[in-house]
Amino acid sequence: MKTRAEYRKGRFVLNGSKMWITNGPDADVLVVYAKTDADAGPRGLTAFIVEKGFKGFSTAQKLDKLGMRARTPANWCFRTARCRRRTCFRSPGAA
Repeated sequence: MKTRAEYRKGRFVLNGSKMWITNGPDADVLVVYAKTDADAGPRGLTAFIVEKGFKGFSTAQKLDKLGMRARTPANWCFRTARCRRRTCFRSPGAA
């Protein structure tokens, strides 16, 4: 997992990307998993609620695919996207 979240000045800062997200361009509210502690293995993951309008979040190009085209996949990009601590589902690292 390449998406990271660092706690800075009372907020989490997300950096990285998520690929091949089904209906990615259409979502208004997202649940995103990011690594908060790289040394903790699976316990180092934290889930965040991210809204489409957050500064630092963007949807990259829509991806072409073969077969069923009813669902549109896309990439999500996080570049210093700031999330408040209360947007975490649980305490960081609590699995």
